[in-house]
Amino acid sequence: MYKKNLKKYKQFVFNMSLMENFSMSVESNTEVDEVIKKTYNQIYFNQILMENIVNDPVNESFEEVVTNIFTDRWDKDPHHFYDSISSLKRKEFLIPYTVAELSKFDLYKVQGYNIGFAIKPDGDIISVHNNDNIKGIGEYLMKKSIQYGGNKLDHFDGFLTKFYKKFNFNFKNNNIWSDEYTPDNWKYIPLNIDDPDNSIYAVELKVPEYEYKDAKIRYRKGTPDIVYRSLL
Repeated sequence: MYKKNLKKYKQFVFNMSLMENFSMSVESNTEVDEVIKKTYNQIYFNQILMENIVNDPVNESFEEVVTNIFTDRWDKDPHHFYDSISSLKRKEFLIPYTVAELSKFDLYKVQGYNIGFAIKPDGDIISVHNNDNIKGIGEYLMKKSIQYGGNKLDHFDGFLTKFYKKFNFNFKNNNIWSDEYTPDNWKYIPLNIDDPDNSIYAVELKVPEYEYKDAKIRYRKGTPDIVYRSLL
């Protein structure tokens, strides 16, 4: 049946909730692929930015940054925010958010630093970053993003699973990995599917045995699911 109705219309174009401005008039399979590929790249981009939040080294500017966060000293200029996330040392992929796109979001860049986050109109938290490598700042950024109305996010299962659970972002849904949309320069790092700190399958998601076995193979290959979380 035409490859199971083109795999349920590419999982209904990778869950419509992720596809802001996606038109129902799109009929071309190529256009659908481009939309899904962009979404994969955006999630990967957010994940790369978060590595400096979870694994950041010591920096003596900690107190000043925390003070700026607590006193709401934010730079909301989209050009400045773009430069802030562009200061990431890893340049092996294209930044998926343009200045024009960022201008549609609520932007929070710490004044004087390449640190901040953004919130989409629907409450989706994106671009949480700490490109000045100031230790321990991630917790403050996440709490502020929630305070300002952020209520959901997405990520690849793995090292971010434990981090987001700490802030009570509950598992809502998942999409299994698709090799067709693999982000450029993806690092295939094997994951233990039975580790609750790295996998939704350990506690949060219970599936039939055959689905679990398939997932275990994917995780061993370093191709985890995409996870959607929400405070609601």
